[in-house]
Amino acid sequence: MKIINLLLIVLMVFCGIYSHAQQSDWRNVNSVPAVIPHEHYICQEYVVVADNGDWVAVVTTGPGGESHAGQHMISTTSSDQGKTWTEPVDIEPGGADLPAASWGVPYITTFGRIYVFYNYNGDNINVFGGDTITHNSELGWYCYKFSDDHGKSWSERYRLPLKKTPVDFINRSNGEVQLFWGVCKPITVENSMLFSFTKLAQHPQDMGEGWLFKSNNINTEKDPGKLNWEKYPDSDETLKTWYKVAMKADWRNSIDVKTLYRNASVVGDSRIVLL
Repeated sequence: MKIINLLLIVLMVFCGIYSHAQQSDWRNVNSVPAVIPHEHYICQEYVVVADNGDWVAVVTTGPGGESHAGQHMISTTSSDQGKTWTEPVDIEPGGADLPAASWGVPYITTFGRIYVFYNYNGDNINVFGGDTITHNSELGWYCYKFSDDHGKSWSERYRLPLKKTPVDFINRSNGEVQLFWGVCKPITVENSMLFSFTKLAQHPQDMGEGWLFKSNNINTEKDPGKLNWEKYPDSDETLKTWYKVAMKADWRNSIDVKTLYRNASVVGDSRIVLL
């Protein structure tokens, strides 16, 4: 009996230690000290560490569901590694009659400026291809703002030069409206910033094409009007040529493709990428 009691005590102690470890483990959602402030809907919460050590989160949020009226961008800051967060600051204000602002991705420069790049329905489009739409967060303008005070306030709005390409003219507006979105955080390559995004041919999320924006001076230039912007592929002629060849080709497998295009890479699911 004494042995059984001893085993029970050991088991209870072990369970208590395990339970405490589970509760204190930062990977356990039940032990999260605080939730990033938001409205009813929340998506794409991205965090950068400011040069003063603060965590700055940029968030897509809104009073309804995804892409419902009032969806907009906010930021919030934590000075204690996520234990507490400040009241949200509007990157773009929300309102039932205001343009949707969504899918922001942040980037912090070498001199501490925080940029956020996001979709902005600047023309407040609610009719597309003759139909009334409620999902209007993946069309319009590609915009950005910046903060020089660790996310406490944000600059005026700037617009990225999003050139029209064949995929735009496939959509139901015949290129008058551009469909796109981005979810990938920017990266730094040899002091240049790059981020990927998807241009779309069908509303809301179909027939996508992958593209890149690059700025080679964002880490040195403090005047946003003097930033250099390049978009890759830098020409749509390559895509047009590839399309014409592919439509006439009689390829039976990936080997046939690589015979003609030696730089082709097979990425699975019958997909091939030309590098």
